[in-house]
Amino acid sequence: MSSTLRGTRREASDYYVTPIPAIEHFLRAWAIDFGPDGFTGIKDILDPCAGGTNGKVPMSYPEAIANVHALFCSSRSFETVDIRSDSPANIASDYLTIEMPMKYDLIITNPPFSIAVEIIQKAISDCRDGGYVVMLQRLNFLGSVNRLEFWQQNMPERIYVHAQRMGFKRHVTWLPLKERNATDSIEYAHFVWRKAGNTRESLLKVI
Repeated sequence: MSSTLRGTRREASDYYVTPIPAIEHFLRAWAIDFGPDGFTGIKDILDPCAGGTNGKVPMSYPEAIANVHALFCSSRSFETVDIRSDSPANIASDYLTIEMPMKYDLIITNPPFSIAVEIIQKAISDCRDGGYVVMLQRLNFLGSVNRLEFWQQNMPERIYVHAQRMGFKRHVTWLPLKERNATDSIEYAHFVWRKAGNTRESLLKVI
């Protein structure tokens, strides 16, 4: 999910590698708001669009959570799903078409923009009561009349806007180095839903 590479070749399955430092930055900011003990109550985690490339590119969210492991329960489990056959995810399948074997405390990912609403809705259903769904999206995901009904029924609890723009192209080897190191053209945010009834308003923070 990215506005990068406009007018050029697009990645299969709308796959763009989320910068791991940006995820870690978000997790540290969210942990402060979550509670004094961090995410110790979160044990079962799912990344339904895990990405990664075998032997080349790590799965961003599992890697970031491993890097800030002190914030999480030491006995946590991490399930990963990805539609791409070259991903190291545990389950090679289309998340929207499969039934997960359990409910999760946290479902976190960067979903393809074109099917983000569907991913979010399924993630909420796959989450335990009181659990969390976290999705990275363009900040302008809040717009569009086509998503108005979705927002009326599914407002997130918190929105963490990244002040520093992200770059998603470092792994795209066919691009010149200057373009690979460039940041995206718009702002991104981590949207946090809690499965605990409809929230009418969201707390927005810039991090």
